[in-house]
Amino acid sequence: MPGPRPGTTGNSLAGKGNRQRRDRAERLLDLVTLLLNATRPVSREEIFAAFPDDYQDGGAAAERMFERDKADLLAAGVPLEYQRGDEFDSEGYFVDRQRYAMPELDLAPEELAMLFMTGAAALDAGSFPLSRALIMALNKITLAAGRDMAGAAMLGRQHGVDTAGTAALRLQERLKLLHEAIAARKKVMMAYYSFWRGEQTRRWVDPYGLCCVHGSWFLVGRCHLRDAIRVFHLDRITGLEKNPLNPQQADFQVPEGFRVRDHVARHPWQIRAHEPLTVRLRFLPPVAEVAAKELGPLVERVEEDGPARVLQLQVTYLEGILPTVLWYRQRVEVLEPEQLRQMTQAAWSRLAGRGGD
Repeated sequence: MPGPRPGTTGNSLAGKGNRQRRDRAERLLDLVTLLLNATRPVSREEIFAAFPDDYQDGGAAAERMFERDKADLLAAGVPLEYQRGDEFDSEGYFVDRQRYAMPELDLAPEELAMLFMTGAAALDAGSFPLSRALIMALNKITLAAGRDMAGAAMLGRQHGVDTAGTAALRLQERLKLLHEAIAARKKVMMAYYSFWRGEQTRRWVDPYGLCCVHGSWFLVGRCHLRDAIRVFHLDRITGLEKNPLNPQQADFQVPEGFRVRDHVARHPWQIRAHEPLTVRLRFLPPVAEVAAKELGPLVERVEEDGPARVLQLQVTYLEGILPTVLWYRQRVEVLEPEQLRQMTQAAWSRLAGRGGD
């Protein structure tokens, strides 16, 4: 049992009262806060005095409410304990701080590096909702580990992970600007980079809506350069600016009946970026059957070519199927269209060049 906890007086605890009746969850939270901040066990009478609007006059009803509150705290995992008083120790309730707090982690340098890389990868995904808190946590890990984290930081840079969290913050800024532009119906000037084509273009875009698919954010809008509705991956936007002219005047109207989900599908190659194209892929064993099952109902036709399988499907975003093609490496051959063959060859060349840096 913990030793004596000299400290607070009944009057100081009672000063926390005199507030309106709170709901049960808020009362329990305040009760835990009171017990954690106290420097000695808090008696039942002092607790009742601290919450006069809840425990009222300290009668039978208050006793029953207090018993329910204690049971709720224990059920929630709060280590609430009672210390009997004597000539040396105060009598009352307290929360064991050591059991209440998370245990200290004694991690080896390799484990710290793995933890750091996992957090950095979450930031690099760009859609982590608690990015600022995660950045602070990673900074603390770096400071605590000192030289032991040098390898992890270097590994993060080699893999393109933005260990400072700027990629995540940049995404938040873009989302904020696009939300504002969508609400005000203002067009945006966008600089957009295509890794597979190795080119960057600038164009005006009327932003219609945003969506998140498998952790990646996409913008759907009318591209002035292509004069058609296009889908843009926010991670590939290298520059973004809202039209500053006539800020109170809308630049466009969203077409009647437009729905974001009609343009963003479950699989990347189903994003409606262009008219449907027939794609034929020849898979070699042993991945032929696996590929057929993975693509499943999306496959229009399966042809047997000895032990190989030729799969045919309709694709409305060629860039979207490139990762699948690259994943199977030498065990898949692009039969058509020719544009996809060229894109695949160019992608392998660029990836080989990046690996040699």
